[in-house]
Amino acid sequence: MRRATPVVSEQRAQTEPRPLTSVDRLQSSFEVRALTSKPAILGDERVEDLAGGFLTSSRVHLNSTSTISPSSRGRSALRLRPVRVVQTLVVRDEADIVGTQIEYHLNAGVDFVIAADHESRDGTTEILDGYVRAGRLLRIPVEGEMRDGPWRTRMARLAATDYGADWVINTDADEFWMPREGTLREILEAVPDPSGVVWALSRHFPPRPDDGELFAERMTVRVSAPAAINDPTSPYRPHLKAAHRADPAITVGFGAHTVRTRLWSPLHHWHPFDVLHFPFRSLEQWERKGVRRARGDKPLGQYVSAMQASESGRALERYHALVVDEVALERGLAQGSLVRDTRLRHALRELSRPTEAASDDDGAIGEAAGVRDADVVRLYRHLDGLRARTGELEDEARVRS
Repeated sequence: MRRATPVVSEQRAQTEPRPLTSVDRLQSSFEVRALTSKPAILGDERVEDLAGGFLTSSRVHLNSTSTISPSSRGRSALRLRPVRVVQTLVVRDEADIVGTQIEYHLNAGVDFVIAADHESRDGTTEILDGYVRAGRLLRIPVEGEMRDGPWRTRMARLAATDYGADWVINTDADEFWMPREGTLREILEAVPDPSGVVWALSRHFPPRPDDGELFAERMTVRVSAPAAINDPTSPYRPHLKAAHRADPAITVGFGAHTVRTRLWSPLHHWHPFDVLHFPFRSLEQWERKGVRRARGDKPLGQYVSAMQASESGRALERYHALVVDEVALERGLAQGSLVRDTRLRHALRELSRPTEAASDDDGAIGEAAGVRDADVVRLYRHLDGLRARTGELEDEARVRS
């Protein structure tokens, strides 16, 4: 179900110019900036390399002498075809949501999907194979230990080398990329060279009482957290997700929160997309996901607490504490900790209509600031780990000497 393109007569198009949108103003400001300023610098960022460890990327100065393929130059100024968007997807046992996620993105402007299917056994593989047969998806079976960053890196590079991508968005099965204004393609086409990395702001939707309806019909409130949530057991900590121009040598970090590229400079502090995140949708799904990830995939505090509740027979009690019932809903709305957000429900009901704009969402500014506060805490935790490891190495050296 693709959106229909409105038919406008040539005379009407000439006499009734449409109002400028924020995307138009963004493109205009970029064009002026491109003539008056030097390109941005890709600063130091912690990213995950192909071995699964962390390293610090060197600063890359993008200027007129930087190596950028000739076919990519001037991409924003003159385009003979629409921008081609490829979506990458890491998925394991998400049959209740993965079909909806893929269908939404294909209707939102994604041209092709590359999916890493990690030993799914709940029907996810069969859903993916349906899109394979339709020519819309490449399924890559992956096994063994979770290697999120390397898998995402492999798919992003394939998108550049084999599938004609101009832009790549990196997703999980429970995430939906929602433009804050305009369409997916309009926003990406508005980004000029050499800028080529943008981040989306994750917006987390807590579980609601299960009435048998599709998750998007009942999960229509999200957490609003202008201050950073640093509790490691919380599933609602703020973070960003990266989209980037195609690069055959790109490195994508764990969760696609960071990328490393020598071709493109980043646009920091501009979040043209929201990633609507629906991590927990039912008791059974929450318990299965928590136990699996705590035992191997990614033992974060939120998953460890789910595993401990399952092993102690308190899964139902723990899950109900996460569910937003009517009393909690009214209290959260009054306090501002919850916000009604029906954009995904609307998009799934009316795929042929434009997405509801979120340009008047004042909370996005505070939540974006919260992301940066949370990143500072993450950095300090990483430094603490390095300090502890350094102390261990020094102790070992003294013993040997």
